[in-house]
Amino acid sequence: MCAFDCIYCQLGKTNVFTNERRVFVPVTKIIEELDLLPPVQIDYITFSGMGEPTLAENLGQMIKAIKKIRNEKIAVLTNSSLLNENGENVEVSAKGLLARVLQHEIDHLKGKLIIDYMKFLEKIEFKVKKRRGSYANL
Repeated sequence: MCAFDCIYCQLGKTNVFTNERRVFVPVTKIIEELDLLPPVQIDYITFSGMGEPTLAENLGQMIKAIKKIRNEKIAVLTNSSLLNENGENVEVSAKGLLARVLQHEIDHLKGKLIIDYMKFLEKIEFKVKKRRGSYANL
């Protein structure tokens, strides 16, 4: 599920187009799955969804619940399609830097983000470029 059908998406062709946010997986199910993990050391717990993870209405709740029981960093792989006109995440309520939502480079040779190709979103483009220097601290 996604609002786009990007040819570079690791999940393949988008079968369900939507920008409607809803609960896809309850928070309790995520915690149950984490409890099944063997005792191995991992660096990150990554949200990628079956498309765009920020479509999950309860993404912030999932991140908060995980941070209560786990110490790993949280990563959210997103195409940033649910950003508002100021470049802020829409309704992702993980306050206090519980998670940082980053956008993956789609053109590795040129170091370009999808947002670099969206000229009509100049405010967002400026905000993303301004923050690039801070990614080293992740």
